Amino acid sequence: MAIVHERLAALAALTDRERQVMALVCRGLSNKQIARILSVADETVKVYLPRIFDKLVIHNRTMLGAEAGSEQPVSSPAISPASASEES
Repeated sequence: MAIVHERLAALAALTDRERQVMALVCRGLSNKQIARILSVADETVKVYLPRIFDKLVIHNRTMLGAEAGSEQPVSSPAISPASASEES
């Protein structure tokens, strides 16, 4: 039970923007796609990821996906199919 409380506390420590980035990573989007959707630079997404990993005590995108799968309430921006599939 303590582990559940720790995970919830870690998720609560994420900012809204970090939750958005997390949700988009979990949908399988690249940093470039995430940056385009959130209207930020690619480098900004690269800054968010280590912060998210540190707060959740994980090491990679795969672990992030598993973490998000275990905790359903993740706020995320609406993503149109066109914006999610574009790659340039």
